[in-house]
Amino acid sequence: MIALAALLAASDLPSRPKLAHLTDRQLSAISAKCHSPRSWLRYSPTRELHIRPSRTAKYQQVDCILSELKLKGAEPMGFVGNEIPR
Repeated sequence: MIALAALLAASDLPSRPKLAHLTDRQLSAISAKCHSPRSWLRYSPTRELHIRPSRTAKYQQVDCILSELKLKGAEPMGFVGNEIPR
C-alpha cells in the first residue's frame, strides 16, 4: 500500500527537461553574439560543457554566454576558474 502511494505521488512530479547538447554551430553562434572567442566553450570527454573565459574577460561577455546557454537548456555545464597557480 505504501509503495502504491509513493508511486502515485511520484507520478505527479514534473519531469526533468531533457538535457541539451549544443552543436558546434550553436556554440559558434553564441560566441559570435556575445563577442567572445569560440575557444571559451568546449565539451569535456564526459560531455559536460565547460566555459573557460580568459582572465581579462569582460563581465558582459560571460553574462551573455551564460544567458544564452541557459536559454538553450545546455546542461550539464561546468565553470572553469582562472585562478593563479601558487
